[in-house]
Amino acid sequence: MGIWSVITGNLAKRRLTIRLPGEAPRPVGFRGPVVLDEAKCVCCGMCRYACVSEAIAVGYFADRFTWEYRTGRCTFCGKCVEVCPSRALSQKAESPAACERPAELDAAREVPFPPCARCGRPALPITDTVLLKAFREIGEDVASWSRLCLRCRRSRYSMGVAAGLKPALGRDLRRPE
Repeated sequence: MGIWSVITGNLAKRRLTIRLPGEAPRPVGFRGPVVLDEAKCVCCGMCRYACVSEAIAVGYFADRFTWEYRTGRCTFCGKCVEVCPSRALSQKAESPAACERPAELDAAREVPFPPCARCGRPALPITDTVLLKAFREIGEDVASWSRLCLRCRRSRYSMGVAAGLKPALGRDLRRPE
């Protein structure tokens, strides 16, 4: 039997497969494209370091953090979602849409830095989830510290150290003698 007879025989037969209504069912644990929740993001960039396919790129600017995701490069392994300390990343339960160019599915998000509670300059966001990982409980001192920019945190820390050394040295460290 030649190949042409097989092809013509198959063309003459009716279809044996049927179309499923709606979408094909997804297997349990299906991992689709990665999505960022800007409200939870702490701008650490761990997702970029965990991504072996270099599908995630991050950028730090004076007043914001940028997150770019290239779906065409992603292997949907989920490593970025696993390492995210604030659980800002998740994966959709559906497949990416069909497209002609992979760049059509790319996503870019910006996370603006909140203003410092003391001086108003942009400060890196620190969520309660991250604070609970670092500290057993979140007191008012930890919560107020987390709303400061790096410069104000350093200033507050150095003032605390100076106040602690003052009784030990018996003099005020801010005034030279």
